[in-house]
Amino acid sequence: MKTKYVVLKGHIIDEIYVFGDIVQHSDFASGFFQDVISAGFVSENFECYGESFSLKVKSRGDIDTKLLRQMLRLKE
Repeated sequence: MKTKYVVLKGHIIDEIYVFGDIVQHSDFASGFFQDVISAGFVSENFECYGESFSLKVKSRGDIDTKLLRQMLRLKE
């Protein structure tokens, strides 16, 4: 199973949400009122990559990876 993510525009900081691949990016994001900034997949090394075809947005790569690792409190 692949792990997916979306990044939403937060009031103070951007917010990253991680979920399983049985859900489409667009279905997951439809439950929120914030704008989607980026979306894609998470590797086994906690790196963000790829894109969401259903949302028509791409991963921001290193920017999203840093946000994910901060959320998980992993060292850079």
